[in-house]
Amino acid sequence: PNLNWNCKPMVKTAIILAAGFGSRLGDLTNEMPKGFMKVGNNSLINRSVECLLRNGINNIYIGTGHLSEHYDEFASRYPSVVSCVKNDRYASSSSMDTLYNLREIVNEDFFLLESDLLYEDRALSSLREADQQNMVLASGKTFSGDEVYISADDTGSLLSMTKSQAAADSAFGELVGISKVSFEAYQEMCTIFSRHGPLNIDYEYVMTHVKEPNNFIVYKIDGLAWCEIDDTNHLMRATNEVIHAVDAANDLYRRY
Repeated sequence: PNLNWNCKPMVKTAIILAAGFGSRLGDLTNEMPKGFMKVGNNSLINRSVECLLRNGINNIYIGTGHLSEHYDEFASRYPSVVSCVKNDRYASSSSMDTLYNLREIVNEDFFLLESDLLYEDRALSSLREADQQNMVLASGKTFSGDEVYISADDTGSLLSMTKSQAAADSAFGELVGISKVSFEAYQEMCTIFSRHGPLNIDYEYVMTHVKEPNNFIVYKIDGLAWCEIDDTNHLMRATNEVIHAVDAANDLYRRY
């Protein structure tokens, strides 16, 4: 897409979706939400919050559910910066319901992140510096398993997202799980969700139904160091491979 890098919207808010069970990680999430898994010597949630703070975000909401008390305790370390909002329906709903649950609180543009991500700072800074209000971050192919493939038109507008392997070859990129969302687009997403449900649809599906002028643009970074941690194979890859690429990329980014 044709991006304007001259205007830098002052997005100061972020939402982290963290309500899920993380059941594919087995016993690792029986007593702790998956956002608290450590890669290296730091948890995923702590890495995300510190990255957000480095990017000028000083108002962070965590949409919680499973074992929410751990996030409540975590938020107490960041008074007036991090707040938790529990989705009481988390056991029978999905990510869009957790996002919808913040509709009475959030009234401005925000960054949207998933809680189980390990990523380099450039993932956030690239979206922060772009002029477009509604953006979905994509990467090149990771071959990590459980990929979400993104389709976009010639202008970069989001068309669809799917896990179907049949879409892999023609996909524009892979969904990273970090987006920039205008308040207007968020309102439209909430309206779509409230009218059409059901509770167990994901926010990605709703994003694809947002119309112009609030539609989402896909921004792709080839070579981005990142991973999602949904199962033990993902965790092993994060520990043995991705963390080193993330650290190296961050060192280079901060140097230049």
